[in-house]
Amino acid sequence: MPAGQTVSVLGFVKDSVGIQRVEFRVGHEGTFSAASGAAFWEAQIKLPPGHHAIFVRAIDETGLQSTVRFHLVAQ
Repeated sequence: MPAGQTVSVLGFVKDSVGIQRVEFRVGHEGTFSAASGAAFWEAQIKLPPGHHAIFVRAIDETGLQSTVRFHLVAQ
């Protein structure tokens, strides 16, 4: 992805009781931010050059949550 430019990261999550919200975080430290949408979600991110871990957390209607991690390279 292009470094220094804001890009959209899109995703889809599914749960048997319904998704309440989706949050994301860039890197291993810091707080999660709200993504737009729920089952179909979008996050706007801007990354400096380098390798970055992106964490996405989905919370369902009962409060259960699941987090996944993927990596992006900005150049």
